[in-house]
Amino acid sequence: MPIINITWYEGPTQEQKKKISASLTKSIVEIIDTPEYPCKPEVVQIIFNDIKKSNVSRAGIIQG
Repeated sequence: MPIINITWYEGPTQEQKKKISASLTKSIVEIIDTPEYPCKPEVVQIIFNDIKKSNVSRAGIIQG
């Protein structure tokens, strides 16, 4: 079963997440579903990790 993790800064809305979920699920199924490796939409998992910029450091600098 495919598990997709998306880690990004807080901000995208639930509506945007729904659209991303639908699009990614459709693409994964279209690409992966074969007789050798059946893949149906109900087995695709997408995990959104919304993080605060203050919890991210880039080049030694806290981003938020």
